[in-house]
Amino acid sequence: MPDSIRFRIRYGEKAAVATVIESWKAAHEDAMKAQDVAELVHKCLEDWVADRLYFQEMVARLAGADREQLDEANTHVQEVCDVELRIHALVRENVGAVAQRGHRLEHLEELDKATEDYRNWKEDIPVLLAMGHGPVRKVLQERVQEALTDTPKGSDWQDLFTDEEDSCEVK
Repeated sequence: MPDSIRFRIRYGEKAAVATVIESWKAAHEDAMKAQDVAELVHKCLEDWVADRLYFQEMVARLAGADREQLDEANTHVQEVCDVELRIHALVRENVGAVAQRGHRLEHLEELDKATEDYRNWKEDIPVLLAMGHGPVRKVLQERVQEALTDTPKGSDWQDLFTDEEDSCEVK
């Protein structure tokens, strides 16, 4: 029966090696997930830079466009920002998952800034598009011109305060 003992020893050694390799596999998968999430963060930041440029060009290009084009552009901006905000939320979930396993990822502050920008763009870009609309721009120009040509009216702010030393009353 010496072969039986040798077999069990050999099998035990191989089983131990297999167990160690399996544990490495889990650790490797964990490390790979952290790397994948880091790549997702990087991709989100690249998209943020590209979208900023795209939105700036779009607003400039659509200055003076008709209302239908502006409405279509606004819908597009809202859809792009909504999907990007959803992506950022999903990436954040994955960042949390890998952080629980002890991995630290970089550029999370930039991801926060990108998320904030997408939220702001949802509100700001429609206003910028509207300001570039012909009739709106004309009204704005007229009001600015009017404000520049009107003489300022005198202010009697000093008369609002009494001359008494002990009194801080406002008239």
